[in-house]
Amino acid sequence: MINELQSSNKVILQGEVADELVFSHEIYGESFYEFNLKVKRLSDTYDLIPVTISNRIMQDVDLYPGVTFSFEGQFRSYNKLIDGKSKLMLTVFVLQVLNDQEIM
Repeated sequence: MINELQSSNKVILQGEVADELVFSHEIYGESFYEFNLKVKRLSDTYDLIPVTISNRIMQDVDLYPGVTFSFEGQFRSYNKLIDGKSKLMLTVFVLQVLNDQEIM
């Protein structure tokens, strides 16, 4: 069941880091950061996709505004308390940074 779930929730994105990475949270000594990825549409406009990445994965990647990179991940959702109200948040959780040969 877990393998089935992991294979059905898969996203591959390529885009430009739109802003500075911001610390999000820490779990079991592993830190997680958030940023927006600027992804180009076929219409030449852009979407800003929220991305979450672990410091463990970032060790081999230099992420800063303006740099382009590609990765494989999963869509994740969570509830965030904003102004006393619960808001559903969607983010792409990075599992693996891809090189040019791994992009379809």
